Amino acid sequence: MARHNGWNGTFLYIDLSLKKTQQRPSMDMSSSFIGGRLMASRLYWDMVGPQTKAHDPENVLMFMPGPLTGSGALACSRWIMAAKTTYLYPEQFGFANAGGFFGAAIKQAGFDGIIATGFSEKLSYVLIENGAVQIKDAGGLQGLKIDETMKRLHEAHGQQARIVCIGPAGESRVSFATAGTDQGGSLSNGMGAVMGSKNLKAVVIKATGRVAVADPAAL
Repeated sequence: MARHNGWNGTFLYIDLSLKKTQQRPSMDMSSSFIGGRLMASRLYWDMVGPQTKAHDPENVLMFMPGPLTGSGALACSRWIMAAKTTYLYPEQFGFANAGGFFGAAIKQAGFDGIIATGFSEKLSYVLIENGAVQIKDAGGLQGLKIDETMKRLHEAHGQQARIVCIGPAGESRVSFATAGTDQGGSLSNGMGAVMGSKNLKAVVIKATGRVAVADPAAL
């Protein structure tokens, strides 16, 4: 698929129930909804019905960077997680904002966002290595705190792996559970509980791609 400056042109969809992944174009949306939060809002509008509960498999969990994330532009490392959440009353769309390297890693892996649906029968984590996607057993990580989970995943996949994961509160779907990043970031608004509701312990990205920009020298 053709690359576009600031964007890769592709969303990664992960169905945890079926253990299947699919790549779909993002450019029909990114020109009108600039930025991860706007794109997540539009995807939520299209995909999550009013009858869907936050911890239903049909809820959509999104990991969304912006057009400058990973480009080398200063102070542009931000990305969000978004979903319907029980943290807000009544249950509604919410998002959490983070920095660090994970958002850039999404872009470096060749995607403009990751959209997860469904429910994994067993506790699992997603491993993305330069565009190749695996859904792996996370049984050995069950019950581990966020820092312990990070340590185990870095031991398995190297210190350059970029990680977002949950601890016991997320696994137990505590409404205010957070998710954590490997730079010490914390994603609030109940995003950890949504990950837990999908039996998703972590997302791990190892990527070395580059984000195309129109004028690198000017940037």
